[in-house]
Amino acid sequence: MTENEADIPEVENSETLQLDEPEQDWLDDLQVSLNYLTKFSVPGGLVLSNPSIPKASRFFPVIGILIGIVSSLVIAAASLTGLPQGVVIAFGICSISAITGLKQETALANSFDLLPTIVKQEDSQKSNTLFIGVFSLFFGFVIKWIALSSISLDAASLALLTGILISSSTPSILMRYSLRSEENETLSSEADLKTVFISVILAIVICFFINGFLLTATIVLVLFIFMVTIIFLMRHFIKKYDENLVLGFAEVTNIVVILTIVSSEA
Repeated sequence: MTENEADIPEVENSETLQLDEPEQDWLDDLQVSLNYLTKFSVPGGLVLSNPSIPKASRFFPVIGILIGIVSSLVIAAASLTGLPQGVVIAFGICSISAITGLKQETALANSFDLLPTIVKQEDSQKSNTLFIGVFSLFFGFVIKWIALSSISLDAASLALLTGILISSSTPSILMRYSLRSEENETLSSEADLKTVFISVILAIVICFFINGFLLTATIVLVLFIFMVTIIFLMRHFIKKYDENLVLGFAEVTNIVVILTIVSSEA
């Protein structure tokens, strides 16, 4: 037997192994979404060895609304104790952070910390702007707390829920449109137009049932302007992809949504 003939079974076995990998279905997407957006995972884990996060992003709003519901329940329970509204709001915000493991907030802080490196496309380690990252983490919490404390508790609960819901739909948009370097072609191809459409429409429909047409339309208009601006800036100034950018800007979106709702309540 020649060496070439001996190699044939190995190729066939390799192809068989690749064919045995199941296709990622909607249940897998939900598990990937849970793993990506929270610190929890489904017992037993995923069957897939290399799941696609961009493909799973179509169901991110499902996880987002579940997180928001938990925060609303925490606020409702805390309000029964007679605690001041500011403390109750803090419990609501912290409940989301506890569920997500501070993933969005940490990504935002890391994005600011790495921004000079990302813009200049250098391969160096984190820049010396750690203070900016820490400040952004603190500022994000404070601005949400101040804004939500200025409106009624019921409105604050809905605003917190809506913020995490809408912000969970933005990663698919950013993966698809904002990052144009060669290393991000895989993200763009997997987060196809259908994925983005499902994610955005799902978030808008749920938002409509929660907040009604007028407020939903206002949020969509504000976020459209915001996302177009962010995508323009990222495509023209971000030279090197970093995974913190997607969740980091999702947290910024969360803050923008909350401020939009609070402004409409004024």
